[in-house]
Amino acid sequence: MRVVVSGWVGASNLGDELIHRVLLRQLHADGHETISLSVRPEVSRSLHGTECVSIRRAPFEITQSDALVFGGGGLLQDETSAFNVAYHSSRPAIARMTRRPTLAVGLGVGPLRRRGSSRLSWLALGHAEVCVRDRASLLLAREAGLRSTTLGVDLVLALGTRVDSPPTDRTAVSLRPPVRGGVRPTAGRVPFPEPSWLDAAARALDDVAARTGFSTSFVAMDDERDTAVHRAVAARMTSPTEVLAPSLDDVADLIGSAGLVIGQRFHAGVLGVLARRPVVALSYSHKVGALAEDVPDLVAAIGADEAGLRALPDSAVAVLARGPVDTALDAIDDRRRHTIQVIRDLAAVDSRSA
Repeated sequence: MRVVVSGWVGASNLGDELIHRVLLRQLHADGHETISLSVRPEVSRSLHGTECVSIRRAPFEITQSDALVFGGGGLLQDETSAFNVAYHSSRPAIARMTRRPTLAVGLGVGPLRRRGSSRLSWLALGHAEVCVRDRASLLLAREAGLRSTTLGVDLVLALGTRVDSPPTDRTAVSLRPPVRGGVRPTAGRVPFPEPSWLDAAARALDDVAARTGFSTSFVAMDDERDTAVHRAVAARMTSPTEVLAPSLDDVADLIGSAGLVIGQRFHAGVLGVLARRPVVALSYSHKVGALAEDVPDLVAAIGADEAGLRALPDSAVAVLARGPVDTALDAIDDRRRHTIQVIRDLAAVDSRSA
């Protein structure tokens, strides 16, 4: 099949690029030809080595395709922008209008706080096969009327490769700027944390270093947004630090080889889980807390606000004390297999759903 893949790629977020990489790998293994829609096609071609075109070409490419794969990641949410749902759902809406089968896989749904967000989601994906990545997304998808919805996992959890490096005496830390939903779903002015939050993060991470004996490696999942935050926190710390901006090829090793992962970025936590490392998730959104619910043996979730940061050192020590748990993913193994099977069944997606 000739498949158009619509996610959020070509920007600067390594988590989204990891999702796209593993999804393309599976689609190609299943014998499909792919065309990726990207906000910066030249960047995506360099990263993935596959055919990539501008998102502006979506209407043409979808009408020339056999199917649309939508996802994965948090595409159906209005937390980051008032128009985020409309922006992303326009591609499955085109597929519906042109009677192209659509599969949404590894999808994050919510929050859907604005008037019309649920309705737009239904208009775009009410005809589609939908596999979401967490229980909160399943509930919201069904409330929005997406009845053909099943529960899977994030695509990186389903298809990613485990890092088997021995753990080092490092804490991998992945922070992010605050989320302040604006108007545009794409690039704009990036908000910056308040000085008091930066001070609280520095104190907490210094305490973690003192209590574990680990140095701190700041690992940016989105260099354009995260590195400035990491530098500001590192400048306030007294313990040894390094600030890293990894590539898509080495981010899994950098995080997976750490002895402890502290992740505000969702996919930093996912990479820690894949490597069976203890993770403290700084939960600014339901998706981060959902990871702790799915893999409680490895992940402890605390708030990402200043109160949560005060609890960080105790949480880090507690999760380290559990040690590695090789069976931690067994609880969601059926969901992982289901996610993979949903992709493998793409050729059988009934065209009557279009």
